[in-house]
Amino acid sequence: MKIPTYRRPSPTYQRAQVSRRTFLSFATGAVATMLPLKTPTGLLVASACEPADCVLLDAQEHGPLPESLAGYQSALAAGGARFLRISGGPLPYSRTIIVPACLALPPELSQEIAAALTGGSRVVLESGAGFATRQEFAAHKEWLRDYWSVRVEAPVDLWRPRKDLPERPRSRAPLAVRHSPIPARVPYVDFHWPFRTKIRDFSRVVPVSALPEHVVASCEHWPVASKQNKGEGTLVFLGSPLGPALLAGDSEAHRWLRAIIASPQ
Repeated sequence: MKIPTYRRPSPTYQRAQVSRRTFLSFATGAVATMLPLKTPTGLLVASACEPADCVLLDAQEHGPLPESLAGYQSALAAGGARFLRISGGPLPYSRTIIVPACLALPPELSQEIAAALTGGSRVVLESGAGFATRQEFAAHKEWLRDYWSVRVEAPVDLWRPRKDLPERPRSRAPLAVRHSPIPARVPYVDFHWPFRTKIRDFSRVVPVSALPEHVVASCEHWPVASKQNKGEGTLVFLGSPLGPALLAGDSEAHRWLRAIIASPQ
């Protein structure tokens, strides 16, 4: 190993006088930035020397399902993943980016995520349109089509309300939701990537229009999840929110998320 030699400063060079206390303060801060930080909320924050396993985007300002964000956060913390929870740009580098229960994002942030995707990150984009208004769903469809080349259909309510239960209060400009013709029962989403499993659904599903080779999950006869290569990365679209199942402690949902974080593209 070549040891750099000391060079005497030129006469025009002015050396700053640094006290011992100031030096120790800077040195301690430099070491701290190179270590992982565990915050009170359980987030494992990656250092500048080691990228995060996952970036969790808090997009609840743009989504109607806060339970989904809470589910991903608790599952990532329980699984020991190194992840960062952010609410906007700039977007740090990460192998995986998760956007829970989203309707749409601002153009600048959408472009940052799209750039990370084509650069090699895996983006898990979860639809939050199951309980959107008609106007919100129209904007959601346009955003998915323009930024991600994903096309979706109107949501399907798999949890058909019983006739003896009071009707839910209707929001303004409610979305026309289709009802499943299957008799009432606990619905499951059948995943066949990254492994075969069944995960309970806790809300309405948003069917995706995709080529058969891109479909990675279905519920009854509706395709509800897809996977496509985009540049060097992979876009995973979830039309059935996984976050609520994670929050409820569904073991298969937790296993699916761990596989997504750990598996290569």
